[in-house]
Amino acid sequence: MNEKQTIKEAVKKLYYSDNLEGWETSTDLFYYFIDKKFKEYESLVALIDENEFKSSPNDVLFNGEYTKKRVQNLIHIIDNSCRLILQECYKGDLYSAYSHLYNLLSGQKKVNRYLREPYINYFFFYKHKPQIFFRLREEKVGVEVQDCLHVSYNKREEAHQNRFSIQGLPCLYLSNSVETALAESATGNKDYVRWIGEFTEKPGKNIEFMDLRLTSIEDINEMSDYGKMTYLITYPIRLMCAFKTKHDKEKAHDEYMIPQLLSHIVLINLKENRNQKIDYGCDGFVYDSRKKEGGLNFIMPARYKSKEPPTDGHSEIFKEIFDMKKPYTV
Repeated sequence: MNEKQTIKEAVKKLYYSDNLEGWETSTDLFYYFIDKKFKEYESLVALIDENEFKSSPNDVLFNGEYTKKRVQNLIHIIDNSCRLILQECYKGDLYSAYSHLYNLLSGQKKVNRYLREPYINYFFFYKHKPQIFFRLREEKVGVEVQDCLHVSYNKREEAHQNRFSIQGLPCLYLSNSVETALAESATGNKDYVRWIGEFTEKPGKNIEFMDLRLTSIEDINEMSDYGKMTYLITYPIRLMCAFKTKHDKEKAHDEYMIPQLLSHIVLINLKENRNQKIDYGCDGFVYDSRKKEGGLNFIMPARYKSKEPPTDGHSEIFKEIFDMKKPYTV
């Protein structure tokens, strides 16, 4: 018989990197693999000792009694909502998928029975000091690179479909180190030169990244009761955004369905249409690198202030928030 565990122990097991293993060798469709992971997740939560749920509802921003059974009910609702969203993605019904994900994040009635705030408010902003971000750009020998910004607006057709891509809008993908940038983007083509661009956050700009990390959550031991609860209930969204692509060289990736929907909602819709009840519209996401252990990646859409789409150039917003060093070769 399995022994009861603490919430902290459950969170550590959920956010352990080995929890992402198995997908690349699985013969399941992504939907069925996620379904199994959700069942494992609910079984793990079932092993938490009931006495762990002693916090005041005010301390964890919970509606009504804060009990193990009610937390299990909430998690089951979230899991089923995520299953439904994936089902709609596979059917090609992106309107319904978008609507259901937006409703889940912004406070659907079933979730509001348990949570005092909209579900999205239980995700944290990534805490960082003004720091240097890095981006790799490869160009043919002899080409002098002037910047490592996103694909220019007049070359939208060259923008790759990546994990958090946004239809119609180039994105800026950054890393927390040169090593991570190389692991993420270097092709190894000897006919190309590798250039690194450095982006330093300007003082006072306070870029807000929604934290979607799954395998590099620090300070679990020091988390408050509220912190542990938030990581417990936000696990399904984080999980669906975390898996490495199984068919890396192909054009379509099931693993990108939810991350791309999330980008459209959080980085564009909520950023452009601020909601007083919702803490988000943030500038970007931070997530774990699946190619460099301990590495972090950041994604920011190349938003612009004009109503009409720009026909060339790069985001003026990025030029306002970053000091950009002239690229150098590595």
